[in-house]
Amino acid sequence: MIDPALGRPAGPVLVAIGEHDTFTPPRMGRELAATCRESWFAEVLRADHMVHLERTAEVADLAGRFFAGLPITGLPYLRRAECLSPAAAAAGAAQPLSGSGRP
Repeated sequence: MIDPALGRPAGPVLVAIGEHDTFTPPRMGRELAATCRESWFAEVLRADHMVHLERTAEVADLAGRFFAGLPITGLPYLRRAECLSPAAAAAGAAQPLSGSGRP
């Protein structure tokens, strides 16, 4: 998914996937996020592969919150939001995002 020869992204990464996406299922999006140093995974309710077109307002709100450093947990349009790190993903554990600090 991420070319190891290029290295991992240096900055924070947000991976948002539709809950009904069968082309790139949430499992794959979560795995991608887990390969990045500092990443967040969000699963958008009632959306498929074209989540950015199907839930435009919600994706815009999610991205705006992420880039502003605001919490992204507890949003009514997300099934889940998780902060992932390679170490946590390797152990099979993810830390749920808290309501304070970075999303």
